[in-house]
Amino acid sequence: MFQKIEILLFMENRMVRKKVSLNQLVEQLFNVPVPPNPSEGGNYEAKPTPTTIRPNAKAAHFYSYHAKRLNISMQDMMSLTLNAVASATQEPVMTELQLAVDRFKYLFEAHRVPQIHVKQIIDSYGQNNFPLGGMSNDKILLEQYTPALKEALSKIFGVRTDWLSGIGNNPIIADPIYSRDYAFSVWNQLNHPVKLSGMSIDNRTLLLVKADNDPGLHVDDLDYPFEILLFNINEYVVDDHMRFKTYHLNGIFPLSNKEARIGLQSILFSLRRCDSSLNIQGAIYSQDVIINIKLGLLPADSISSNFPTLWDAENTLGSNCEPDIQMLSDLLIATD
Repeated sequence: MFQKIEILLFMENRMVRKKVSLNQLVEQLFNVPVPPNPSEGGNYEAKPTPTTIRPNAKAAHFYSYHAKRLNISMQDMMSLTLNAVASATQEPVMTELQLAVDRFKYLFEAHRVPQIHVKQIIDSYGQNNFPLGGMSNDKILLEQYTPALKEALSKIFGVRTDWLSGIGNNPIIADPIYSRDYAFSVWNQLNHPVKLSGMSIDNRTLLLVKADNDPGLHVDDLDYPFEILLFNINEYVVDDHMRFKTYHLNGIFPLSNKEARIGLQSILFSLRRCDSSLNIQGAIYSQDVIINIKLGLLPADSISSNFPTLWDAENTLGSNCEPDIQMLSDLLIATD
């Protein structure tokens, strides 16, 4: 994907800043396929053609600014842009169907699931009957790629169905949580994990992630992380030789917000009161990992391939038992 460029548009006598991707410009300006070069296939060496380009004042300023930013000449900047436009019009665009196929296969690859186990995992949820040949034959895969199958994958791996369909760009959405009421949906997920027929859950972990450069907060004489990314991780046992983990992002809790702080602390306090078998673990990841998750990338990619530093999340966040936390904890436990 080409880097997004910013174009200044004048509307209603006011300057309005609008982001337009280069792909959008290409689609509008160059929607006619370029015929093949008659010299292709032979020993043809491309030679630069003398060309005079006269951009207007706005375009010249645009190229000049980005040339200085990239520390290249203005001529090189214009050349890079033109080459990118030509390349974009000649390269085939991946269709939604092909995207859906690629994402289907990538989902299992990212979670370290061998192809031979894909059918067993899909069929363990709902009324699916996925053919074994679907992993090696795209036509068979698409014929069986029903809404029920996508819903199963969404529930098992915590990804969005529009991404599985090749439409959406992000497999997850990392939303900030600003309401203590959200604790009820998290509590329900923790106490009722996705059940897969013929498989057991060996380990369940509530993972509280913070960045290695987290500035921290000091509130009511207590020190907290600035924000927490909360994950529910389940490890499923397929057979004696095969296990896989799923990573569900529950949300981002900005602890500077009192409602978010009470919601998260109430969950931890409730788990401690219930003597739950759920493991509570704090992890510190690099800022790159945090950014990838916030951009909506697969948590399995961002988390499982990195080694975190651990921190005592339970004692840092779960030791506070203010009246609001106690009351919400009572409500959570009562709903179970």
